[in-house]
Amino acid sequence: METISSRLTFVMKFIFPFVFISGFAVGTLSMWLDQMHYKNGDPLPLEEKLKFLTAWIFGATYTLWMCVGLKKVQMDSTHLYVSNFRKEIAIPFVDVVDITEHHWFNLPSTIHFRAPTEFGQSIKFLHPDSFIPFYYFFGSHSAVEDLKERVGLKDG
Repeated sequence: METISSRLTFVMKFIFPFVFISGFAVGTLSMWLDQMHYKNGDPLPLEEKLKFLTAWIFGATYTLWMCVGLKKVQMDSTHLYVSNFRKEIAIPFVDVVDITEHHWFNLPSTIHFRAPTEFGQSIKFLHPDSFIPFYYFFGSHSAVEDLKERVGLKDG
């Protein structure tokens, strides 16, 4: 069986969101408890605290939206095997209707299914080169292209 998702999927799904959100929360809380001051000793103004709180809320929301739904994806000659690290399901290639990817910031690719699965009508996964900036800016990623070809979405 061939793994088409990144080896860092577990880290990005569970560890990164926890570290990022909790670290940013500690910084935000320390601002609100007046533990942070300017170099001259003046406290931070309310608007600075509100900016940081707003950034933390949006950052946490975006991180959860991007990371928590990630799946590990493997395939053989006829099926995708999709895992959330607790449960794995097999999905026949014929149930795949589209595979989309984002080129700007190497965001997760999305596999869309004909009918809802236990993980929903679509799943997100990170391909192996997701962390190389603009790796495939002007074209599709090879793992996505290979998957499209194998499931019959691309003319060979």
